[in-house]
Amino acid sequence: EALKLPGVVDVITTKDIPGKKFRTMLGYDEELLVEDEVTCVGQMVCAVVADSKAHAKRGAAAVKISYEDLQDRIFTIEEAIEKESFFLPKRLIERGDVEKGLREAEQVYEGEIRIGGQEHFYLETQSFLVIPVGEEKEMKVYLSTQHPTFTQ
Repeated sequence: EALKLPGVVDVITTKDIPGKKFRTMLGYDEELLVEDEVTCVGQMVCAVVADSKAHAKRGAAAVKISYEDLQDRIFTIEEAIEKESFFLPKRLIERGDVEKGLREAEQVYEGEIRIGGQEHFYLETQSFLVIPVGEEKEMKVYLSTQHPTFTQ
């Protein structure tokens, strides 16, 4: 549907990407465009190429994707723990002998705490502008990021 709209030049999927189809950041491989299984809201499944931002937005809205429910869906932290579904590698923040410290402590408080913190929170909208220059497939890239060396 998207390709029928005015100004839409192409819709790129992972099948259109030659070679390496993922990026490695901080030791983790992440697919550039999802090929088989979408695991969270917002994962990119395709890219719409158009002659203007407005046409690209209309094209993206016209992309039709069919999803199947995963058999073993997980919605809460408790479900993830119960099903032993963790992001790997497992990260622990420990210092010293934790078990010994708990055994020798004068007081131990037990319970649960829920906080909205996460390992990383975006500080700004991530976007970029790519402008063709010259005649040798050169591009000038303007981007907003904390890590320009990780953005390719």
